[in-house]
Amino acid sequence: MSLGEFELISNYFLKTCNNPDLIVANGDDAAVIRSQAHLAVAADTLVSGVHFPENADAALIARRALRVNLSDMAAMAARPKWFTLSLTMPTANPVWLEQFSRGLFADAERFGCHLIGGDTTKGPLNIAIQVLGEIPADQTGLRRSGAIAGDLMVVTGTLGGAGAALESDLCADWDNESEDSLLRRYWLPEPRLEFASHCQHLIHAALDISDGLLADAGHICSQSGVDAQINLDCLPLSTEVMDCWGVRAGLRAITSGDDYELCMAVPQPCWAEMQKVARKLDVPVTILGEFTPVSGSLPSVTMLDNRGKPIEISSSGYHHF
Repeated sequence: MSLGEFELISNYFLKTCNNPDLIVANGDDAAVIRSQAHLAVAADTLVSGVHFPENADAALIARRALRVNLSDMAAMAARPKWFTLSLTMPTANPVWLEQFSRGLFADAERFGCHLIGGDTTKGPLNIAIQVLGEIPADQTGLRRSGAIAGDLMVVTGTLGGAGAALESDLCADWDNESEDSLLRRYWLPEPRLEFASHCQHLIHAALDISDGLLADAGHICSQSGVDAQINLDCLPLSTEVMDCWGVRAGLRAITSGDDYELCMAVPQPCWAEMQKVARKLDVPVTILGEFTPVSGSLPSVTMLDNRGKPIEISSSGYHHF
């Protein structure tokens, strides 16, 4: 069955939204929304064969595409409200589209985020999502630029699971029913939205870990004008990651991407309160090290071994080009 653009949108992506803040909904030339808060806007593009395996399950592709964008909202302590979808695909396959839209709207409903527009076109498969979130007018949200020397470096969750999953031959064939935790970490990263909302007053700076801890911690350092020291033995690694990578697990985990956990600069007096909130929300948090005054010509991140000695790292993380 051949589908035209407007029939495709109507069949799979035109959903009724009764939110009173949506003045003009999906289906017009542009959506119009009402907001009395600050708007946070983030966008990510996922390309087949680069950001997800070719021929992967369509519902999982959709869920992953939305979740990695929602993770950006968590890093800013913004509440996601709306998103747009620009979908490029080689053919308008009804079976694929039904699975994709089912996965997309399942997570959109779970996270309270509404599709309000976008575009469809023919070409190699890629998914571009833009999320709009709200930050209360009396708040500024979180940024990368607020870390100060003496702050603790803290991460949520565990690291390296998604990177280890990418080395699995089963990554493209996961059916969402398997209990394989590494594959779940890759396909269904958990945006730390609630944690960020409850803890933003305890955090000086934050970002989500997408290109690897070493590279992303470096972004906080460069934008905050501080150095950082990370203790390799403090990395939160799951048993599955240890089994996959063995004695090299720590070094592999700091440069593997797709974790979508939060890396934060936390004032030391706030650590106890953050732990209480984390336990209540069942979100693991771990101190990896601390931010320090800049010692060289440029801000940098140093990895330390169990004797406190610097470790030479050959790769800093994922690079897009």
